[in-house]
Amino acid sequence: MTVNDLVFHKHEMAYGAEILEDALKTMPPSTQESMDSWTKALKTTKHAVVKFPNGATASIITGVPQTEKSGFGFGNVMFAKADERVPTYEISFSIPGRDSIILNYQTPDEVNGILDELARLPA
Repeated sequence: MTVNDLVFHKHEMAYGAEILEDALKTMPPSTQESMDSWTKALKTTKHAVVKFPNGATASIITGVPQTEKSGFGFGNVMFAKADERVPTYEISFSIPGRDSIILNYQTPDEVNGILDELARLPA
């Protein structure tokens, strides 16, 4: 299995972006502008989940690149950056009996390697 085989769906955060965007319409234009990159990132966030027969699970998130700081204390949008030239992903995975691990800014090759390792784990 590779990143290209995954089926990405709209992430839950994208639905929250629509609510945020509606609320922002009632605020001053400067506030709307300062939140634009944040809402754009949220609206484009996509999510895929892979459950392996051995009990391991991987959650992969991707979205548009955003590095600007919002003016409302959200900081950098770091949950998932993607670029049409070199997409990157956030992947979290869990293995039964171990703590979950979250890795940011993973290339497709890195995600593919993680998925391959998870698939090879014994049941």
